[in-house]
Amino acid sequence: MAFIATGINKSYPAANRATQHAIGERGLLLSQFWPEAPPQKTNFLLRNNSIAQYASAAIIVEAGEHSGARNLARHAVDLGRPLILTDLVADANDWAQQLLSASGVYRAASLAELAEIVQQITPGTRREPDPGDAK
Repeated sequence: MAFIATGINKSYPAANRATQHAIGERGLLLSQFWPEAPPQKTNFLLRNNSIAQYASAAIIVEAGEHSGARNLARHAVDLGRPLILTDLVADANDWAQQLLSASGVYRAASLAELAEIVQQITPGTRREPDPGDAK
């Protein structure tokens, strides 16, 4: 699944065209914009809001002080969605430090800790493997 910040008939950057097509063929490609809408700065911010609304939680693994991930994190917190920040993000950004004091915001120091937090915040979603899965 992918949320794109252009119309469904556009690819941005153009180098992502094959990946976008593959996701559309095998998965789910979502856009809230008219089919021919070009990329615009505001589209990315609007898309981040859509991601936060759709997601059960947001995980930010890399972000700068003025990145779009900051916008996504703020939307997640405002919507009451759990937010997980890696140490890399938390240590490098003032906004991340401020968000850590909000309810539902977690900090993960490792992949194992990240997996543990995800398990804690999504109770009942774990399923036992189906014997048919191995086929």
